[in-house]
Amino acid sequence: MLPTKFSSNVAISLIVAGKRLNVAQVTAGEIHLRDSAVDAPAGEATLILEIDGELTKETVILPYGFSRGQRKVAFF
Repeated sequence: MLPTKFSSNVAISLIVAGKRLNVAQVTAGEIHLRDSAVDAPAGEATLILEIDGELTKETVILPYGFSRGQRKVAFF
């Protein structure tokens, strides 16, 4: 019998400066935002990963913050 194919529902977002932003991708040391309609200072933010309804929250540090319209954001 062949294994059943399964696709997970995945959503990633970043909460910073009181705003929730949609994330396209997270790589080593960089968050790629779908859009950035806010300016955010350097400091803490919350990265939220939701897979099939299960939430994982991680506090991250944005060492440089980011400006409105910036899509790539450094973090650790």
